[in-house]
Amino acid sequence: MQSVVRIERLTKVYEEGERQRVVLDDLSVEFSSGQFTTVRGRSGSGKSTLLNLIAGIDEPTRGQVMIGGRSISKMSPRERAHYRRDNLGFIFQFFNLIPTLTVLENVSLPSELSGRSEAESHTRAAQLIDQVGLSGREADFPDRLSGGEQQRVAIARALVEEPVLVLADEPTGNLDRVTGELVLSMLEELIRARGLTLILATHSHRIAQSADQKWALVDGKLEPDDETPF
Repeated sequence: MQSVVRIERLTKVYEEGERQRVVLDDLSVEFSSGQFTTVRGRSGSGKSTLLNLIAGIDEPTRGQVMIGGRSISKMSPRERAHYRRDNLGFIFQFFNLIPTLTVLENVSLPSELSGRSEAESHTRAAQLIDQVGLSGREADFPDRLSGGEQQRVAIARALVEEPVLVLADEPTGNLDRVTGELVLSMLEELIRARGLTLILATHSHRIAQSADQKWALVDGKLEPDDETPF
């Protein structure tokens, strides 16, 4: 199976005063195309750091991230921003919706930033809003939505440009269990229907159960997830 993401000897070290804290330690791994992969670990284990490095939001201390054969780590900050805009979808724990934009405007924003017309962007956004069960809420602002509804908007926004890769950082961490399960089920259904690649960071074994590939991040190292308790 073809890999979408290849990580080569990836290391991230933070300077904390006179001490160094190694968050990711010489990671080498591949994430397969069209697969749902979980990276499980306790809070502070480096899951968010790993996703940020894959997305090019952060830069590694050593090593590199390859996506579709291109080295994200060797791009300039401007090149990374453009590549992220055109190829990646990111879903955050706290939704990160723009409060002054409506549901339709939030979802259509990536399409407009990619150069599509407003009419085409709105058409694409409206289709996804319907698919996440929020038809009729297009004119609402985020503060009128529940947490689960906001996360569904965030999912629609992440998928509107049919990205090469979708990254999700604890996407149900700010939701109650029932709502979180509904949102996760919807995300997985949409991802699989489109044949997209999803890497999801979580602390939950329950969430990891439905993944195709399961990794655990322990002491800066990735290892097969064998239900290690956290």
